[in-house]
Amino acid sequence: MFELPDNQKHTKWKILAIVSIALFLCGLAGASIWYFLFYLSPVENKDFVENVEVPIVVETKKSEIKKEEKIVTPEFSSTTIIMVGDIMLDRDVFDFIKKNNSDFDFPFAKIKTFLADADFRVGNLEGPITNNKSIIKAGDASDNGGNLRFTFSPSTTLPLSQNFDLLSLANNHITNFANDGVVQTKNYLTKAGINYFGDFYNQTELSFIYEVATDLKIAFVGFHQFYPGGLNNVLSEITKIKSEKLADVIIIFPHWGTEYLTTRPDGKQQELSSKFIDAGADLVVGSHPHVIEPIEMYKDKIIFYSLGNFIFDQYFSPETMQGLALKLNFIRKENKIEAKINLIPLAISRETQVSVMEDSSKKQKVLDSLAENANVIDSVEDQIRKGEINFTF
Repeated sequence: MFELPDNQKHTKWKILAIVSIALFLCGLAGASIWYFLFYLSPVENKDFVENVEVPIVVETKKSEIKKEEKIVTPEFSSTTIIMVGDIMLDRDVFDFIKKNNSDFDFPFAKIKTFLADADFRVGNLEGPITNNKSIIKAGDASDNGGNLRFTFSPSTTLPLSQNFDLLSLANNHITNFANDGVVQTKNYLTKAGINYFGDFYNQTELSFIYEVATDLKIAFVGFHQFYPGGLNNVLSEITKIKSEKLADVIIIFPHWGTEYLTTRPDGKQQELSSKFIDAGADLVVGSHPHVIEPIEMYKDKIIFYSLGNFIFDQYFSPETMQGLALKLNFIRKENKIEAKINLIPLAISRETQVSVMEDSSKKQKVLDSLAENANVIDSVEDQIRKGEINFTF
């Protein structure tokens, strides 16, 4: 076999070693260049930048989806109002208060829960609140005789304030202790936080506007028939409220009519109710006759000629020991007002406590009597029997 000389063998291995070292150094240099230029360069790290942007895009989309799925509930304004008839806190009523530890809440004890189920409560205050002593003896009303000059103790203002928000002073007993009695009454009511409206002379403070919301206001206007004057003032008040759009619903609360007339209103009541509605009233609710009187319609407006007694000491007939409360619900929806009136028969005990009538047969008898004597269209007559009237303004 052929073999290289020893000196040539050493040269061969030197060359191979040099080439290997050169190749290794070239590879190491190339790897270093790639590491510094590509691996560590933040500018070229596209994957990192895109990963930062992705959560931002995702969060924006989630926010938009949540906003689109939000359910919008239509907004509307509504209120519930209870109206009742005559409130008299002297004579036998005062006597029963004294017999029950001078508890002035006694006449209201059984009706408080019902009255509390409303946003606004309205009644007729049948007499003045003064610091004068009562001059009427208990029992004077048993035969509808005796002295009729009422005065109510200032202590009655507490239960009145707990049960009522607004009281009418447009009646024939508010001046029983002259003008001083009227002034005292207004002062006591104001101090107790109770609003009032109406005037014996039909001249001043004729109305009160209950503002539920900017788009729902209810006006109450008082009228006293038994003072010979001031009707035009009341009609002008109604017209002003209507024309100037001071309220969305106008309720006239007249003190009028013939006492104890149960089956029909008198001619004067019918004449006046037409004038009130022609002037712009939307609802007529009457007091004074001490009994519930029929319901009538005029130009699609409802007239309750009398709600009868609320708290009174007249025990001489079943009719004077009954009353009617109206529970009115008004709802403003867009440009219309939906109205619902519940008819609630009331019972007055011989201890002068008023309560919602519990006997279903007696309650239905009251509603059936109202329907039979009503002068309304057939559909409304059916609603009266069921104790609920619905209409739209």
